[in-house]
Amino acid sequence: MNTQQQQTKKCKHCKTEIPSDAKICPVCHKRQGISIVWIVIAVIVVIGIIAVASSGETDGPQKIENETQQGGTPQQGGSSQQGGTPQQGGSSQQGGSSQQGTENKGDKEDTVFGVGDTAEYRGIRVKLVIVTESTGSEIIKPDDGKVFLICEFVIENESDRELAVSSIMMFDAYVDDYSVSIDLGAETVSGMQSLDGSVAAGKKMSGAIGYEADKNWEKIEIRFSADLLSDKPFVFVAENPSHK
Repeated sequence: MNTQQQQTKKCKHCKTEIPSDAKICPVCHKRQGISIVWIVIAVIVVIGIIAVASSGETDGPQKIENETQQGGTPQQGGSSQQGGTPQQGGSSQQGGSSQQGTENKGDKEDTVFGVGDTAEYRGIRVKLVIVTESTGSEIIKPDDGKVFLICEFVIENESDRELAVSSIMMFDAYVDDYSVSIDLGAETVSGMQSLDGSVAAGKKMSGAIGYEADKNWEKIEIRFSADLLSDKPFVFVAENPSHK
């Protein structure tokens, strides 16, 4: 009898006596070990807990005071906002303000930055340099009644690890609170490189991300998540100067 007990076990599901080394019950055909699905779920939960715990280090991205933002460059302020470039066929507009505020998204508040602001979180610095409105080029134009919004960013990696940047995965945008997708035509017209690639520790990346919006747009909100597991995105808002 003892020998029989050592050689058999009860199925965890149907309770039938089955061979002790059986991995699948011959009666109900269910696995006897821990499902790989539950192992994967457990790993994801642990990663999530670690990410949440580490995100509590700060309240999220914080504004970095930069003396060069006060004087600016011709691209960021002054009379150059009126002309634009022949390639873009539109006007260079710096919407919004550099004042720091907050924005409600559900039950949490995100710090909001404006054009010209530099924000930092966990060693990653992000600056929205300028938002340019464009009617396109001779070959590439937005749809009727639309314009291109070309948003130029500088990303600095002051952390001790390499930063992988993906415009599709890390950037979300809303024009007048409506979600918009990246427009490759707008990025082509900008003449700048896309915000995709790797940034080594201590290095920088500059480039543009483009969208299409109604010509009477009032506000564009751009969210950049340097860490896909974090709920602390960089939030930048630019307003259309003609609607102020």
